Formats: sequence, structure tokens, C-alpha cells
Amino acid sequence: MARRIHSIYAWREGALEQVGAISEARLWAWEYRAVGEREWDFASGDFRDTVRVWKTARPDLAPELLFIGDIELHEV
Repeated sequence: MARRIHSIYAWREGALEQVGAISEARLWAWEYRAVGEREWDFASGDFRDTVRVWKTARPDLAPELLFIGDIELHEV
């Protein structure tokens, strides 16, 4: 069974950099939701992603804000 996974990004030296991944189930469990209309394009080789800010309603469980990619990566 495949799980939906999204990339996590961070700002480094004025540019977005992939720094990890998070499952869609964890995003929902930690009550993250995309906020605002702002988005950024990320490109690395052939990989392209659209990045948005997500905010949690549960900052006691996880970082309050994350930069999350829209592209769903699939893991088995």
C-alpha cells in the first residue's frame, strides 16, 4: 500500500532547499492546513514542486509553520 508523502522545505541562503519529507497522514494528525495564497516554485533537475506555507493548530505537537510541497511522492 502506498503512502502519500510531501517534501518539507527550508529557506537556505535565499533559496528553497528540500530538507525532509512528511506523510500526509501526519500533516492531518498534527492539524496542518495550507495558509494564504502565496506559493513558490522549486526546481531541481527534472523535479518541480509548488511550495506553500502550512500552519498547525497544534504547535504543542509540531513546528507551527512548515514549507510543504504540493507534489505527492509515493512510498511503499
